[in-house]
Formats: sequence, structure tokens, C-alpha cells
Amino acid sequence: MYDVFFLTLSGLVPIAEKEIHSIISITKNRIKRITDSIVLLNTSLQNACLLAYASQTAKSVLVKVGESDREMKKINLQSLEPFIGKQKTFAVRSLSKNKTVEEKIGAELKKHTSLKVSLKTPELLFIAFQHEDKIQICIDTAGFELAKRTYRIYIHPETIKAPLAFAATTLTAYKSLLDPFCGSGIIPIEAALNKTNISPHFYSKQKFLFTKFPNIEQDSIFALRDSKIKKEIKEKIYASDKNPSFLRGAEKNAILAGVKQNISFSRLDIKDLDIKFTESSIDLIATQPPPLTKQNHPFIEKLYAEFFYQAEYIASNVSCITTEASLQALTKAASKYRFEIEQTFSVEQNKIVLFKKI
Repeated sequence: MYDVFFLTLSGLVPIAEKEIHSIISITKNRIKRITDSIVLLNTSLQNACLLAYASQTAKSVLVKVGESDREMKKINLQSLEPFIGKQKTFAVRSLSKNKTVEEKIGAELKKHTSLKVSLKTPELLFIAFQHEDKIQICIDTAGFELAKRTYRIYIHPETIKAPLAFAATTLTAYKSLLDPFCGSGIIPIEAALNKTNISPHFYSKQKFLFTKFPNIEQDSIFALRDSKIKKEIKEKIYASDKNPSFLRGAEKNAILAGVKQNISFSRLDIKDLDIKFTESSIDLIATQPPPLTKQNHPFIEKLYAEFFYQAEYIASNVSCITTEASLQALTKAASKYRFEIEQTFSVEQNKIVLFKKI
């Protein structure tokens, strides 16, 4: 068993914890929330690798292999045999960008291994960060930032991080989901990946550094998730946008993600939602409404009012990714049409707000 640090977006830990339990079996005494962005697990190396492959909330999944005092006077490393096979290169990166920490850990690793430094394409990546007055020394199971998505080729001006989009779709159960401001399509795509059990990194298996660990059967790790993939799902996922170029980009992103067949795309203005969707036909609207600024204040207030006017007719719940500056106007429009705040999460510079119809 290993100490495993699961890193996610700041503020997203409660949602990440639920996702962790849905991917691996782990008892409550083996999982601990240590910051608003880090969960500490005591679990197997196989589970750590599976989390890296399957998770939609993870930024990194790190396996602890040593620690030192803050001054780096004494560095303790455990056996690296489970991680070193045919690899020839390594790199050390400090989350605090501390070059001294990187150099001292690198020097210690050279004493215990025959690995050589490769900063650009390391076959083993060591990550160092401070926790409880100690420098934690870990091996990155992936070697790249898990929050990034290779399917995001077509980008929207107000683009958001994938874990944030995923989180917005998980605050309540649904059989039908709609994103009426779909932009690049990231919210419906993350919803479809979740419901189909397709890893967000399904087409990037070769990039994972854990595939080079000597005692890991990589095909077995991938199969643990891939064996659960569903070609068809019972949930209906809809994506719409009034901008045809955004909509085309969203459809292309969905093709690259492998979930195009699970999402219904349509060009639609907000004021026409009640034409396409019948009364109470949508369980959850999950979306990122355009943000309010000083320049667009009157227009956006009217847009928010129209949005919740339509939502009152077609939907039961509305999950919005928004900003602190937009929240007051959004809440005002929601209350006018019988929606009240059920949950709120602050995630980095954004907020996820779940409105429930009363």
C-alpha cells in the first residue's frame, strides 16, 4: 500500500472524493482531505494508476516515495524498484518552482539510481511539494496534467477547465441534461464521458508514465475502466448554441472525445428553448452563461432573465458555472422565475451554483 496524493482544482475536493469512491473501492479511514485541492489516499499502486486514467477531476495522481525536512538536510527515499524498469531518464519538478529543492532531490536520485536527467521528455517524473512542514517526494503516475483534454481542439473565448465542467454535471441526478450556451462543448462532452464510462484520456494511453513501471500490467489497468464502457446510454444529453461556428467546433470536439453519438447538437437561441423542449422535459441545465461586465451589463441582465424564464418552463434544476461578479445578477434572475440556490462551490476563480426550482 502507498500514500497517494490526488490533486484537483482548488475547491473541488468534495466532488473529487465522490468520484474517487466511484472508481476504486476504498474505506473511509484510508482517504483524508488535507487541503481544498489535495486528497490523501492509502491504496495500491494499481488503484493509483487507475485513478490517473479514469478520473475527470484529477490534475495529478502522485505516489509518495520519500520525504525530507524543509531545509533539505536529510532526504529519505524508499525503494524505487516498483517504479524503475527500463527507464533511463528522470526529471524533478517542485510545485512551488523551488529550483534548490529540485536540484537536491535530483542529486539524491543520482546516488541511488543510474538514471540521467531529461527535463523535456523524462521517463520518470518526480514531483516535490510541501505538506506538514515536510517536503513530500512523489512519482507522477501520468507525467502530464490530467486536467487538460486532447479533444479540446476548437476553443471558445470563455473556455473553462474540464474538471469544472464535469463537476457542474454531478450536483444532481438526471435523465436529461441540456447546455444551451455550449460554446466548445466541454460540459456536455464531460457529461457524456461520465455516463459512458469513457476515460477522458482513452486515446492517450501511451502517454502515461505508469505504463513503464515494471510491476504494472498496463493492459489490465486500462481494462478496469474500458470494460465498463457503454455504447448507448439512457440519459439524453443536449447541446445548443446560437453561434454556428461554436456549434461546429463543439461537434468536432465531441468526435475527438469519442462521444458525438451520445450528444444531440442543435443551433438554438435562448428565447427558443421552449419551442424545442416541452414542459419539465429537462432534469438539469448545466451551463456557463456569458459573464457580466461593465460594458455588457444591460444586455446580460436581459439574457439572464430570458434564460431563467425559459428554464422555469423546461427544467427542474440549473447548474451554472459563473463568476463572483455575475452571481448577483444571475441569482436575481433566478429568484424572479422560482429558482433558489441549493448548493454553491467556489472553484479557483469560478463558482458552481446549483439552482433548484421551488
